[in-house]
Formats: sequence, C-alpha cells, structure tokens
Amino acid sequence: MVETALIVLVLVAMTGLPFAVAVVPPVVMAVSQRWPWPAVAAYLVAVGLLAGSMAAASADIDRADATGGSGSILAGGGWLAAAVLAAAAAVLLVRSRVARERLAG
Repeated sequence: MVETALIVLVLVAMTGLPFAVAVVPPVVMAVSQRWPWPAVAAYLVAVGLLAGSMAAASADIDRADATGGSGSILAGGGWLAAAVLAAAAAVLLVRSRVARERLAG
C-alpha cells in the first residue's frame, strides 16, 4: 500500500511539476506586469534544467531498452528538483518586486 502511494506521488510529481515549471513563472510575470531581469534569468535557468531533466529521463529509458533492464522512475529527478527551485525563485523575485513597489507607494 505504501509503495503504491509512493509510486502515485512520484508519477504526479514527474508529470505535474514540469508543466508548473514551464507555465507558472511567465503567468505570474504577465499578471503582475513585471518582467525583472533576475526573474526572467531564473525562469530561463528553470527551463534549461527542465530540458536536462527530460534528457536524463530519456537517456535512462534508452539505457533500459538497450540493456533489457528496467528504468528508474526517479531518472532526471535531481534536474527536475533544481528546475522547480529555479522556477520558484523566479516567482519569488517577481512577487518581492511587486511587494516592494506597493510599500514604496
């Protein structure tokens, strides 16, 4: 039962998080009408790390096919975690800019 729950959690994370990394930061920037360069840079880093995550997962699938072994459900997980952190940093940079502007008047 615990193993099934863990597998479901990992599958949701591996499918939902890439979408969130790719979509949430530009939506937050567009809604806030703020595009500070550090946030844009963090977003571009997040997209690059997301591509690395997909490449690592693809390489693991290719390795599993070539060897006849099994792949890892966590392949590319480190890259994905880094992409999530970079995307979160982009959102936080935008939100902090908005908060600073509100305080300044």
